[in-house]
Amino acid sequence: MGLIECEERRPMTEMLRVVSERISLSGLSRFLSKWPWSTANVAQTWQQRFRRRMEPLVHTEHQRLRAKRSKNRGRPKATVVTGY
Repeated sequence: MGLIECEERRPMTEMLRVVSERISLSGLSRFLSKWPWSTANVAQTWQQRFRRRMEPLVHTEHQRLRAKRSKNRGRPKATVVTGY
């Protein structure tokens, strides 16, 4: 199952181009109109899954950067990990 969210108005035929399953236009229309989609809930679910997958990677990278920095006097600077 996949979910498509378009910021702008798009015809249903353009949505069919990005769906990997071969379905009819009427089938896609019935599927999208049958359930009320909450974009807030979908975004929250996606963000939770993304954080769950990225957390170990970010933690590992922080550890690598901490081990790599030089041992100077004073408070060490915080490590920064940026990912997209």
